[in-house]
Amino acid sequence: MKRFANKRWYNIVNWIIVILLFVLSLLLAAQVAMPDYFQIHKKGAIDTTLTTELEELTRGEKRLFAVVHPLDDAPEEKVDTDHLGPMPMTRTVRICLFALRGYVLLCSAC
Repeated sequence: MKRFANKRWYNIVNWIIVILLFVLSLLLAAQVAMPDYFQIHKKGAIDTTLTTELEELTRGEKRLFAVVHPLDDAPEEKVDTDHLGPMPMTRTVRICLFALRGYVLLCSAC
């Protein structure tokens, strides 16, 4: 019996992905914590932030949207799916699902 279940290259690829996701998460957290530090403004560049777009709207164009947390919202009636048949799939969707199935089988076999 082998000493390790995974091959060395598989572990290296997995660790690279984990480290990359960790670094990207830290970068996102830093951007949220210090938004002014990460703004990049070039001379002559057009600032297309959301606040600029909202300021350009006229008074009649501005709309207010109420944001309600799902836990505070009224419960909705669930849709009954028993009467629905199989979902139609295009050839592209079918090929992508078979590729995904093959990828999962390949990763579980390694």
